[in-house]
Amino acid sequence: MLSAFSSPDLKDKPGATGSLRAIIILQILGWIFLPVYLAGGVFTMPDYMKKRLGGQRIQMYIAFLSLLLYIFTKISVDLFSGALFIQEALGWNLYPSIMSLLLITAIYTVTGGLAAVIYTDTVQAFIMLGGAAYLCVMSEYDTV
Repeated sequence: MLSAFSSPDLKDKPGATGSLRAIIILQILGWIFLPVYLAGGVFTMPDYMKKRLGGQRIQMYIAFLSLLLYIFTKISVDLFSGALFIQEALGWNLYPSIMSLLLITAIYTVTGGLAAVIYTDTVQAFIMLGGAAYLCVMSEYDTV
């Protein structure tokens, strides 16, 4: 659940209650629909669309559309925000910062594979939870 709601997703929401409601609704929907999907032998949306509507074209169309939308919405924003941080912190130009982020990410993913990404997500989840707990405790002692 933490990978579905990463820190950019949580910080961009208008409040914590919206994120908590989304987590609860996703779990309820998973509890209702997961047995149906598992019984049908589908695990992804393109698989479901192929079984429901038939044909290979709809499966390829949905997979291509999902990938394209993911690239233009999430990956581009993540690259820009990381490059903006590098630009402010190190004084680099924006485009070399983006290229260095792409290169580092490609090397990290190819050499470590999916296991490295999973371990990094796990460590980041503990860091986020620890930071949130620290901020909660420190906010109690801060008297402005």
